[in-house]
Parts: sequence; C-alpha cells; structure tokens
Amino acid sequence: MKVIVIDPGHGGRDPGAVGPGGTEEKDVNLAIAHLVHTRLQQDYSVFMTRKNDDTVTLTARSTFANTKKADIFVSIHCNAATNPLANGTETYYISKDGARLAKGIHERLVDLGLRDRGIKQGTYAVLRKTKMPAVLVEVAFISHAAEEIQLGSTRFLTDVADAICEGVYEYLRKEE
Repeated sequence: MKVIVIDPGHGGRDPGAVGPGGTEEKDVNLAIAHLVHTRLQQDYSVFMTRKNDDTVTLTARSTFANTKKADIFVSIHCNAATNPLANGTETYYISKDGARLAKGIHERLVDLGLRDRGIKQGTYAVLRKTKMPAVLVEVAFISHAAEEIQLGSTRFLTDVADAICEGVYEYLRKEE
C-alpha cells in the first residue's frame, strides 16, 4: 500500500502568517490536512506530521516522512505578502517526480478559480530533506482579504482538499 505523509505547515508556537481578519495559517493548514487525510486514507496509508496544534520542527517533519518511507509528501500552507493585493495559488517542488506531483495538484487548485501563480522549484527544508517526491502547496494568500474569507469557508476548504487529493490520485495512478 502506498504511504502518504501530509504536513500541515506551522503549528503550536508558530502561527505562520496571520490574515487581516486574524485568521492564523496554522489553523487553516491543519483543517485542510485533516480533510485530505480523511479522504486519502480510504485508499492509502496516510500519516500527518501533526494532528493537533503542536509545534513540529522542519527537521522532524522531514525525518517523520523519511522514517515512514513515504511514497509522497505534501506540505500544506497559506501564502502571505506585504502587498495586500497579492493573491492566487502556487506549488513548489524540488525533484522531477515532485514536479509531476505539483502539476497535478496545482492544476486542480487553479480549476477552483484561484489565480495561477505557477509551479516553481523551491528549496524549502521540507522539500530538500525528504527522500520522496515532495511538494509544498501555497493554497491562497491569507494576507488577501477576500482569500482570507475563502480560507475560513468550510466549502472552500473541502474543495481545496478535494483538489489536493485528485492531484495525488492522478500522480499515484501513473506510478502503479
């Protein structure tokens, strides 16, 4: 059975970015991750780097995925910028296989109506230190007032989780 590690970014003492309305990134990331976990566990062995509002170091996140011998690693985040008009979704990868995984997830997020900010190679620690195809998804800008409101909507979070899952399913079907 394929093993997937879902990483809800930030947590505990690290709230991540905070939106203009006070929404904390760590809470949005965790909510999406739980939805992704629930759906994917029907078909795969799925683990989360944190299930609660806990502080988990970047090294611990990567080590966890490597120890579980994960087939893929998906880190979930919300973006932020000093420019309150910055918006959209972007997805990061480091390896060729990670790029394929990123493409599937990213295209489905764009299908939700999010502005396409691109699929980009990144050097984030969780991408560098994991031994499997890995992506870091910046779902939307929590610093953008309208996107912060979307990130507070259960319907939108469910749609985001479904988009991430569909990208994962597509990638893993091609691997079989």
